[in-house]
Amino acid sequence: MASRHMVHVIARNRETGAQEALGLWQGDDHLTIAINGTNRTYYGAGGLIGVEPIRAGIGLEVRMLQLALSPLTPEVAQLLRGYDARLAPAEVHRGLLSLETGQLIAEPIRVFRGWVDEVKIRTGEVGGTGEATVTLASAARGLTRPLTLTRSDAEMRRRNPSDPFRSYTDVAGEVGVWWGETRERA
Repeated sequence: MASRHMVHVIARNRETGAQEALGLWQGDDHLTIAINGTNRTYYGAGGLIGVEPIRAGIGLEVRMLQLALSPLTPEVAQLLRGYDARLAPAEVHRGLLSLETGQLIAEPIRVFRGWVDEVKIRTGEVGGTGEATVTLASAARGLTRPLTLTRSDAEMRRRNPSDPFRSYTDVAGEVGVWWGETRERA
């Protein structure tokens, strides 16, 4: 058996604004695979150069995964320059291929799910080589996002007009509280 990685990203097209999917894999030719009942096209022929070793574990640690891409293939150029890949959802699958036939033995297994965190493109000098590195953040990154909701009385009243819980939050730190002491009057 041979093991190959497949990366699937759903990014926003910069021209149309629509969400579009693009897949890359470490094989020699293009491949259409049904994953979870949905057909996905993965482009091969050198687009995905390498995937760093994926470490699995239990817990809520945000794991980062780096992908090495070839900036020369048209699919990678579309992904990095034609799409807005920042914070785009991404999945990495591992497929096992038969050495005799070159076909998949079974449906690929998802080994990583998260978002595109960072894209670095280095254009080579004339006659030199260029490289593209994409860093993915695991789905645990979603647990680190703060709520955009403010904790003001107006925001709470917008959600529920009869909720007076935060009526005095704007003056809460300014009011003195005396516990078991006599309060002097001025």
